[in-house]
Amino acid sequence: MKNTPGNKAKIVLLACHNGSLLQSTPLGVASLCAALPPSCTYEILNLPPDFECVHIAETVAALQPKLIGFSLYVWNRVKLQHLAQTLRPLLPETVFVAGGPEVSCDTHLLEHSSTSKPLFDVVIQGHGEEMFRQLAAEVLAGSFVPSPQLQVRNAGKTLISESPWLKNIISPQRGVLLETARGCPFRCAYCFDARGSRTVRQIPPARVRKELELFAARGVEQVWVLDSSFNVPSSRGKELLYMFLQHAPGLHYHLEAKGEYIDAETAQLLAQLSCSVQVGLQSVDTQVLKNVNRTMDIARFEAGLFELYQHGVTYGIDLIYGLPGDTYTGLCASLEHTLGFYPNQVELFPLALLPGTALEQQRTTFGITALPEPPYTVTVTASMGEEEFARAEILASALDLFYNTGRAVAYFELLCSACNQSGVEFLHQLATWLEQEGHISNAAPRPNWEATQAHELQLQFVHTYFSHLELENLLPAAVDIIRYHYLYAETLLAPPLAPVTEQTNQDGTGHWTVAAGVHMGEFSYPVELYHSSGVEDLVEFEYLNSASPCGALFLRGLNAEVECRMVPIEVIALLRACEGATQVPAQYGTLDVVETATWIQDAVARGILRQNLS
Repeated sequence: MKNTPGNKAKIVLLACHNGSLLQSTPLGVASLCAALPPSCTYEILNLPPDFECVHIAETVAALQPKLIGFSLYVWNRVKLQHLAQTLRPLLPETVFVAGGPEVSCDTHLLEHSSTSKPLFDVVIQGHGEEMFRQLAAEVLAGSFVPSPQLQVRNAGKTLISESPWLKNIISPQRGVLLETARGCPFRCAYCFDARGSRTVRQIPPARVRKELELFAARGVEQVWVLDSSFNVPSSRGKELLYMFLQHAPGLHYHLEAKGEYIDAETAQLLAQLSCSVQVGLQSVDTQVLKNVNRTMDIARFEAGLFELYQHGVTYGIDLIYGLPGDTYTGLCASLEHTLGFYPNQVELFPLALLPGTALEQQRTTFGITALPEPPYTVTVTASMGEEEFARAEILASALDLFYNTGRAVAYFELLCSACNQSGVEFLHQLATWLEQEGHISNAAPRPNWEATQAHELQLQFVHTYFSHLELENLLPAAVDIIRYHYLYAETLLAPPLAPVTEQTNQDGTGHWTVAAGVHMGEFSYPVELYHSSGVEDLVEFEYLNSASPCGALFLRGLNAEVECRMVPIEVIALLRACEGATQVPAQYGTLDVVETATWIQDAVARGILRQNLS
């Protein structure tokens, strides 16, 4: 990304994303460029996490820039510092400036260099548009005075409202980042979103409206709203939601919210959007929260989440393990309480001791030991030892597999109840099994499972554990329910079934295939029992219903609703037999010739079975 057709840029800005392609937009450095005057020539390099340092250094050096900006975050500081060290001997006269969250509260990690000259000439702390524009003007005019010491410049109080989206510095892709405000009104000790104050600076609403209209016009699919708590105060949150609905209602929004500030009107507005809301709980222990400068009105929090649940809004809850004063037992109590809110996902992650935060200054008070380099994970506290941290991470892995990736919110309590266990007890059994089977280990990073992998492991564990508890009579229904929700979710995420077009195959070539977005499965009980009314008690369900094997087809029509169609189990086998075949069977299995032809004709007419002509 650059604003000059030539091969020389006076300013180069370096970003490095965390590997999430939909969220890889270099919004920070693009915002710096938006604040520059049009006469400045710049180039943005948005690097992948596995970039080759020497190659990038040579690329940057060839541009002969006068100023290089490094945007430092937890996930990229080490790599970008190494890049700066590689670049320094190649560009000894170039001014190096660092900014971003990694330097906004603490600069001691950048102050030392292997040479007499500091690695970075300048560090800009805070929101840097105004200060970066001033620095660029000095460098390009030749008036910048280097120093043998690192120069620290603090951001001004003026919030420059130029939009990198509207100035076409970056172009909207499938996923975009949206700022509607900066700062945070709260002062959590482990975080520096508030940057030492409780000031929240709002982006002008006119800019946000224009950006939303641009996103809608460019076919953007997902928007990550970067506000720490979009609904604080609640009146502003509602204004934003009305704006989303008016100017870009067809986008999917990812939002961070404060649970106590969610009321019925907010939930009603969220329900009209395609969105997911993440709510920070962290712990249910009031003393633990007090240790990190958090307050919690649990009654208001529960009321807010009840509104989300009642209105069918997709929401998740964040928990942190390793908070000062917390124990493994306390963590389990927080997790059990959280599962009672029926969130769509629960993010359980370790505390990080970020440089420059209030908590870092209290590390001795709370007996905190943490990794000295990113991600600064806490490994020991006065109230929680190394072994308990290891157990917490194994528990988090089990939760991530079964509940989050496995999308188990609809049936998790049902399975726990059938086993006569709490949610945490069930997860402990799962964690033990996963360790024994070699799927997770404290010696390896937390796995990044795909939904299909999680589904298979769910089925394997439930089969093993229900057999261990002598609940084999409940297994068919339990497997059915897990499979039903997996196929339903996969279909919901797939595109609607494309319209049927006339197909001819005069020369006998071409292969048959089941249409993309169609999912199939076999069930022990009539699938309509799950699709129409659901199951509230597994024991009661098994007692009241007789097994009757069937197949089911899941698809989305043009109205986008998921359709679950019960069919004979032989039809599922027939459709699978057609996959990749050049000719469909004249007769299959226990289906006679007429039945086989009828089912194939029906599948073709509905667009379920298609022929790829060649």
